[in-house]
Amino acid sequence: MSIKKKLGMGVATAALGLSLVAGGTFAYFNDEAKAESTFATGTLQLGLSSGDKESAAFSFENFKPGDVKKAEIHLTNEGSLDIGKVTLDANLKGDDELASEIYVTATPKNGGQGSVEGVSLENIAEMEEEQTILAKNLKSDDDEPVIYELEFEFKDTGKPQDLQDKRMTLETTYTAIQER
Repeated sequence: MSIKKKLGMGVATAALGLSLVAGGTFAYFNDEAKAESTFATGTLQLGLSSGDKESAAFSFENFKPGDVKKAEIHLTNEGSLDIGKVTLDANLKGDDELASEIYVTATPKNGGQGSVEGVSLENIAEMEEEQTILAKNLKSDDDEPVIYELEFEFKDTGKPQDLQDKRMTLETTYTAIQER
């Protein structure tokens, strides 16, 4: 081995020895803290009932011109997120002429949180054409329902009608939209 290599090896060995001695005598304290974060989504859950029963569906039999039938719906926020608005969409099945003779009004009954002004439509057939806002700002921590009284009036035109033994189904969809 040449003198240069021996000298280089000696210097490297001395440096390694010094670092081990210095590292062995040098001590420091340390500590760690950990945090575990969790992400969970909330729920948007609209409760719908007629107040005294679970379903908000209703049936009117033997409806005749001049009759006024009433029903009630209760809207509640059963989720953990606030509801920005509740919309009503309608789908009609059956006799269109009958639908054009039945007029509907939705009136807030309790004036509670979330209710909007009353909704009055010319007839049920219009419900299919328009999206109606029934409630706004239903808070998740409020157990008070928004109550609407629905009034269906079979208009009596005073003229003969060919609407006997007709049937119509009104399918309603209440949609809760998240508050932003």
